[in-house]
Amino acid sequence: MTKIKLYHYSNTDFKEYIKTSFYGQNYFTSNDLKATEVKRAFFYLELNPLERRFSGCRYLYIAEILKSRIYDLRADLRGYKSRYNTITRLLRAIKQNYNGIIYEAGGVVIVNLFYDIKIKDKITLTR
Repeated sequence: MTKIKLYHYSNTDFKEYIKTSFYGQNYFTSNDLKATEVKRAFFYLELNPLERRFSGCRYLYIAEILKSRIYDLRADLRGYKSRYNTITRLLRAIKQNYNGIIYEAGGVVIVNLFYDIKIKDKITLTR
């Protein structure tokens, strides 16, 4: 079973878990909250390229998850995008069968997890 590494940048000093309960509480996810109420945590699949808005973050968190638990919306092999006409309906449907999704936005691969995930490693960044 293949695991993938996930990278999360934050100024929040998380203990043990990255929690979806923080969804909508910062500037970036507050905009997403307007589009959908499906709570999720945001991760990168790769360390680079880092979006400029996260260049000043204090912490880098690393988590791991089974690749099979993440739906790849880029390929959309199960046709979710054609069956659901709103992002809320799409995310709710995928959440029934997967722990998260992978998609691309602005040339950056992003992973959203619908559930809290245990932190494997925490790195304090010096910038």
